[in-house]
Amino acid sequence: MSRLAWMVVLIVFVMGTAQAKPGIAIYEPAQYPAADEDIHVIRLNLLYARNRNLYGVDLGMPFAVNRLDGELRGLQFGGINAVGGSAVGGQFGLINLSGDSRGGLALGLINVAGDDSNSLELGLINLAGDNARGLGFGLINIAGEQQMGARLGLLNITGEDGAGIDLGVLNIAGGEHTGLRFGVFNLGGQDARGLELGGVNIRGGALSGIGIGGINVTGGSLTGLQLGVINRGGADVAGAQLGAFNRIDGKLGGFQLGGLNRAHGSHAFAGQFGLVNINHAGHSGLQAGVVNYARDLAGLQLGLVNYAGSLRGVQLGVLNLRREPGMDLPAEGPVVFPVLTWAF
Repeated sequence: MSRLAWMVVLIVFVMGTAQAKPGIAIYEPAQYPAADEDIHVIRLNLLYARNRNLYGVDLGMPFAVNRLDGELRGLQFGGINAVGGSAVGGQFGLINLSGDSRGGLALGLINVAGDDSNSLELGLINLAGDNARGLGFGLINIAGEQQMGARLGLLNITGEDGAGIDLGVLNIAGGEHTGLRFGVFNLGGQDARGLELGGVNIRGGALSGIGIGGINVTGGSLTGLQLGVINRGGADVAGAQLGAFNRIDGKLGGFQLGGLNRAHGSHAFAGQFGLVNINHAGHSGLQAGVVNYARDLAGLQLGLVNYAGSLRGVQLGVLNLRREPGMDLPAEGPVVFPVLTWAF
């Protein structure tokens, strides 16, 4: 037995010798002591036991219900362990319930803490009504408000903010997430600060960090890096997008590297490097690819075919097209220059 286990036994023994009040129950009210009294040291339960507080060990049959209206300070073993207040220690049963916070260990099919969970939880379903601080291992891990710690499961859900590590098939955070998320699908309602690694990363707010996946979608601004087959930014990007298809609907203040790069916003101060580079707004920087298109270019286009609606810079390619001031396109068509053209 470990030192910690011996310490728990010693504490329980000392408490018991000082204020021993054990209990035994068949089915409440067939029990001793009465339901409104406390248990000290140990309670033995055949079917259903109910008391106020328990300090020690609650020992029930594998199908028994161990109920406490108050708090638990110790260990519970049974089919259903239900504590109305806080539970500090360990709960071991098919279903472990704590109406308030839980601290320690919960091992069961379903583990529920009405308030905060500051514990190690092992179960099919781990649920914390408010904050989850600790470790959660289960098929489904849910924190009603914040998650701070680590969770491993098929489905990890945080109602508000998350700060820690989520490892699962589907990770969902309703608010901000600061930390690491690894999953097939990572969904966030607000901002992310850290690393997202998954098949599909979708965020309603900004990403300040790194998103790596097959498909990366950011509804707000991106300050960092998106690496994937398809990268989509809904607002401004100040960083980099690396993928086969990169699209940004706001301002690009970094660079895009991919097969098809598209920017559609107010202006772009950056570089686009790909087979096809498209900027429907103004572009200040470099476009390098097979085909380059910019509505307004202040910089350099380097490719086989270059088009600029207006040019303040240099075009270098096999075929360079630009619109002269005062021209009516498409009626008159663009001016075509081979190899090299410039305008300042």
